Amino acid sequence: MTPVGEFEVTGSGELDLGVPESAGFESPAAVRRSAPPPDAAETGADPEWSFDEWVDAGWIPGDCGDPEADPDDEQAWLASLPAEVREEFLAGAWTGDGELIPAGFLHHLRGGPGGAGFAAGGTLDRLAPGPWLSEAVAAAAADGHDQLGESELIGVLCAWRRMSSWAAAGEAAAALALDRRRAAQSQDTGRADLGEHVGDELAAALTLTGRSADRLLSLSRGLGRLDEVHAALDRGDIDWAKAWVFVDELGVLASDQAAREIVGRMLGRAGAGGWATGQLRARLRQAVLAADPDAAVRRRREARADTDVESWDESSGNAALAGRELPPGQVIAAMARLTALARWLHDNGAAGTIGQLRAAAYMALLADRPVESLLPGLTSGHREPASTGGDLNLAPCCRRHHRAKQAPGWVLEQLLPGQMTWQMPSGRTYHTVGDPYPT
Repeated sequence: MTPVGEFEVTGSGELDLGVPESAGFESPAAVRRSAPPPDAAETGADPEWSFDEWVDAGWIPGDCGDPEADPDDEQAWLASLPAEVREEFLAGAWTGDGELIPAGFLHHLRGGPGGAGFAAGGTLDRLAPGPWLSEAVAAAAADGHDQLGESELIGVLCAWRRMSSWAAAGEAAAALALDRRRAAQSQDTGRADLGEHVGDELAAALTLTGRSADRLLSLSRGLGRLDEVHAALDRGDIDWAKAWVFVDELGVLASDQAAREIVGRMLGRAGAGGWATGQLRARLRQAVLAADPDAAVRRRREARADTDVESWDESSGNAALAGRELPPGQVIAAMARLTALARWLHDNGAAGTIGQLRAAAYMALLADRPVESLLPGLTSGHREPASTGGDLNLAPCCRRHHRAKQAPGWVLEQLLPGQMTWQMPSGRTYHTVGDPYPT
């Protein structure tokens, strides 16, 4: 033999790696290159040999087929693997052993291991929303969620989200059907007012505010235009919030074809594991601008009609005050001034965070008080505005509901002061009681 570094070359020109030969073990040179290596358990070879060491020793997998390209050769391909590699492969992905319902698998070779359940990759984890999934998810959690394994619990959570999307799609379809029915009735009778109060019907039926009912109606109409988005919601591919984003951002496009083309490009990325609502909104807005450069200007101009200052009660018992649909440049300038005043107050000893001081400066300016009055040790010297007083209307109707009660099919009765009975065009009746005035 001719020495080469730490190894020697045999007379036939092959490397002698120094692997001892025995009655039950052949040198790599003698192993047929198309045959699998011998099983260590049968040969008595060192059981600690790794797959890499087998390759280094001269063994290469035979051409027994590729299970991905030719599944019929899977058994031959498995047989060609070293014993410990074959054992690890057959063990497969984590199966959720011990789960309440057998888990699915993350790999799916034909004829290989499979399963069902809510764990990752399981049959129920991928089941489309509908009656079958409804029964399955209710049964899985019937004895409480503590009985579910980690992977199953996430699967059940995702299943409920798919079910909520399915239910929302059904609700939107029903709202759109009501809207179209009222529109047809209005056209048949020549009375435009028949279709003007669909939002009020929705508000009464679902116990919604007028704003929420109008929002539901607007979204339902938008999904009627974007049928692929509605179908994705029905399948549970997207949720209610993402459906809103599609309708909001694409509603400004005059071309239905352009809107559908954008949906086709974006819908696949909006589902589970894809974009969140903020990411989706940003990309839709970019796509809309590319399709119609004037869309942003037109959207702002149309929304300017809703400019207002609104106040509402916070859930904490405090209150909120905000301007809506204001010019962006003016809002940026106003926010910068409030922030500068808040920093000035902070630097001069006023207590509170920048956000709290910004709100204090905001209210002081609106109340015509000097911002300096917010500094410690100073008094504002202002007077509280006097109460406006006035007579009370014991059963007031806003303009919207005053018009609704006069529309065909609507009946309003007041049996007692503040207690109203409304009958809808659908024939359903709803009773309302006005909020008492504070004493």
